[in-house]
Amino acid sequence: MKVVVVGCGKMGERHARTLHRMGLEVGLVDVDQVRLERLATELGNSQGPFRAAIVAVPTTQHFDLAYGLISKGMHVLVEKPVAQYASEAIDLVERARWMGTVLHVGHIERFNPAFRRLAAAVKAPVIAEISRCSVENGRCLDVHVVHDLMIHDLDLLISMLGMPLWQKAKGSADDAEAHLHFPCGSDAYLRASRVHDENVREWHTIYVDSPHAEDGYLRADLLAEKAPLEDELAHFLDAVQQRRLDYEGAIQAADSVFLAEDIVRQVSQIRMAA
Repeated sequence: MKVVVVGCGKMGERHARTLHRMGLEVGLVDVDQVRLERLATELGNSQGPFRAAIVAVPTTQHFDLAYGLISKGMHVLVEKPVAQYASEAIDLVERARWMGTVLHVGHIERFNPAFRRLAAAVKAPVIAEISRCSVENGRCLDVHVVHDLMIHDLDLLISMLGMPLWQKAKGSADDAEAHLHFPCGSDAYLRASRVHDENVREWHTIYVDSPHAEDGYLRADLLAEKAPLEDELAHFLDAVQQRRLDYEGAIQAADSVFLAEDIVRQVSQIRMAA
């Protein structure tokens, strides 16, 4: 199978290198010709025809590129967040359904072994305290921290507990907090920051009815056990080979964008009122 990677920045390059190691022929597309030629010299640059595509461009370009590729009948994996707006995300899901193509979203943390163990052990209702913080590194500054970092944990929570009944938020574009309450009685307290003094990716679940919990407490360090990108890509490529048109993950990714939009709106309103 030939796969084209659209966008060869940091994440796109990781996709291209991983696909190459998996033995696939990889096509490369990028507006930066120097970056493109450097990577093509090392990995090669297949000219197609391509059956599947990885969209790893800036978030503002996700919708137009993914929609165009899907409309050509290509199977697509879009990096997170699936789109800038929830309405665009839903349009992508509907277009993929209409065209009969696979649509996956690059929420790689779903493949993190630490999260998978926690998700298997946890039974609602729970109280979850979630931190996803990074030291300042100058990347993704054009995107709100909720769309850049918190979106991972919103997606994981939705995959476990469904959509919340309500959410409250505060903070800034670089450091935000949110409280989500779910129909099952669970509560989640999230913090995402890219101006922290250390890198942290932790889930703490409290009052867990699980034989794996000590005193009703479970912890998952998502930084200690990183999700292999190869697992995510293998899952996508298997869906393409088997024509497994399951859009639940893409719909949940759209729901996470909807939540992110509301959290960003609340953060912005509080700062304007301050």
